[in-house]
Amino acid sequence: MNRTWRNALYYLLTICMVFLCGYGVYGFFVAAPKAHANQEAIEEMLRKNQEMAESRKQNQNNSHAAPAQVKPEDPCAKLWKEAESASWKWYEDSTTMSLTIEGDSVVTAALPQLYERFPNAYIDARFGRTIFEGEQSLAQLEQQHQIGDVLVIGLLTNVAEISVADCEKVYSHAGDTPTFWLNTFGVANNANAVFEQFRQGKDNVYMVDWNKLATEHPEYMLSDWLHPNEEGSRALADLIAETINNELLIPYREKNGFKGCRYEGPKEDQTGNFRF
Repeated sequence: MNRTWRNALYYLLTICMVFLCGYGVYGFFVAAPKAHANQEAIEEMLRKNQEMAESRKQNQNNSHAAPAQVKPEDPCAKLWKEAESASWKWYEDSTTMSLTIEGDSVVTAALPQLYERFPNAYIDARFGRTIFEGEQSLAQLEQQHQIGDVLVIGLLTNVAEISVADCEKVYSHAGDTPTFWLNTFGVANNANAVFEQFRQGKDNVYMVDWNKLATEHPEYMLSDWLHPNEEGSRALADLIAETINNELLIPYREKNGFKGCRYEGPKEDQTGNFRF
C-alpha cells in the first residue's frame, strides 16, 4: 500500500473514531438526564403511594370478624368451629381476606392495585424498608393483635446479605398465621437462596414467586428494572391472590370436604351475637 492510500485510510479511521466518540458523548449527555428524570418519577410515585397508604391506615379499622355462631346440625359447623382459631379457613377466595401485607418499595409501587385486589387488606409498606425495619413493625402489630388472616411479607429487596436467622426473627411474630413471602427480582443479594433454606420443613411458609413472573414478563417492569409498573403491579396482586388460593385455601377445602361452605361475612342479630 503506497503512502497516499495509507494516509487516506488513516484519515478515514480518525474521522470514524471522532464520530464514534462524539456520538458516545452525545448519548451520555442525552441519556443520563433522561435516566435521572425516570428515577425521580419513580421515587415520586413511591412517595405518593406511601402517603396514600399512611392515610388509609389511619382511617382503617383492622379488627377481624367475630367467630361464627352456628347450630350443631349446620353442615359447615366443623369448619366454622375450626375457624375460631384460624380465621383463614372461613374463606373460599383470598381477595376477601383481612390480609396483613408488610413490604418495601416493591410493595409500595403496587399499593393501588393491591388495595383494589384486596379491599380488606392492612398494608404497611415503605420506600427503602429493610427486613430489619419490617421485623420491628411486625413486632408492634403482633403486640397489638393486628396481624390478619394471612401475612404477606415483601422485605427481601433492600439488603446486601441476610441469614436464615433474620428470616426466623420476622417469622417469630406470625404465630400460627400462614406467611407468604415475595422473593426478589433485579437484586444482586443472597435473599432468594437464604429464603429457600429458611422455608424448608415449615408447613405454613409459602413463596410468592415474583422473580419467575418478572423474569418471564420484562414488560411488567419500570425503567429501573426493580419496581413493577401498573400492569406489573396488577399482575403481582393477582399472583399473591392465586398463590394463597392454590397453596392454602383450595387444598384445605378439598382435603376436608368443605367445598359447599361459603363465608359471606358475619351478621349481627338483635342479641349482639354474630350469625351466618
